[in-house]
Amino acid sequence: MSGALEAPWRGRILALVGIVLVAFDLRSAVSAVSPLIDLIQHDIALGPVLVGVIGSLAPVAFAICGILGPLVARLLGLEGRSSRPWCSWSPGT
Repeated sequence: MSGALEAPWRGRILALVGIVLVAFDLRSAVSAVSPLIDLIQHDIALGPVLVGVIGSLAPVAFAICGILGPLVARLLGLEGRSSRPWCSWSPGT
């Protein structure tokens, strides 16, 4: 009986580890602007407010996608219509 319980947990633990690893990988993309902000501000004459807006774009985009992602998944479904490749979609087809 314990073997039947282990199989589902094995898959869930692997999925959780995958999500955590992807989160660590995406963290560097979100925080990559901060070390470069002085160089960006020097190369392109930007005011402090605009530099702050640029620095907050990535976290705001993640927040918006985090809110809209489940809504889009409910609307389109996880497998049904969304399994069609989006690269082949064009208006009028």
